[in-house]
Amino acid sequence: MKKTDYKELKKGGMMRQCEKGRFSVRLHITGGRIRSKGLKAIKDVADKYGSGQVHLTARQGVEIPDISQENLWVVKSELASGGIGVGVCGPTIRTVTACQGCRIGPNGVVDSPGLAEMIDEHFYGKTVPHKFKIGISKCANNCLKAEEATLKDKDLKSVMILVKSEGYKVIDVFREGQFCHLLVESPILHPGNIS
Repeated sequence: MKKTDYKELKKGGMMRQCEKGRFSVRLHITGGRIRSKGLKAIKDVADKYGSGQVHLTARQGVEIPDISQENLWVVKSELASGGIGVGVCGPTIRTVTACQGCRIGPNGVVDSPGLAEMIDEHFYGKTVPHKFKIGISKCANNCLKAEEATLKDKDLKSVMILVKSEGYKVIDVFREGQFCHLLVESPILHPGNIS
């Protein structure tokens, strides 16, 4: 009998619960937006394989608890058919979060969800030395509380250049209780540390 590699399962967004053989499946939701087809897939999976509940995380994510270990791969497949991917854990770049942006928020100054999708497409799931969280919040309300992310968008131009070229611009970062600057050449985002 093959031994289960729980670290690998967790790295792939399938987190062991206290109850033996049960998992909570973290989903990949970018910018807090889910299409109705995805919502239906989440509901169907939660009802069929879980307890009929979902957990909304503090970072605009969704987790489906109470999935039995033998159903993990079918759950992943059924979610994928609804356009929903499984999330990541561990030393990776996590899902990018975003405020409503100028398409919806009266105080928004950029298309935060669109920018989140662009950044997420480029960096999501890449391996880095430590978990790395990115949040886009571009209005005075800071509804996203971007300072809780590892990389927050205070200088939109720098972030966009980073996405387009992995350039060597300074990015504002909130780390260990202090605002500082992170150069792309740093150990966290150096191209050699992103795989």
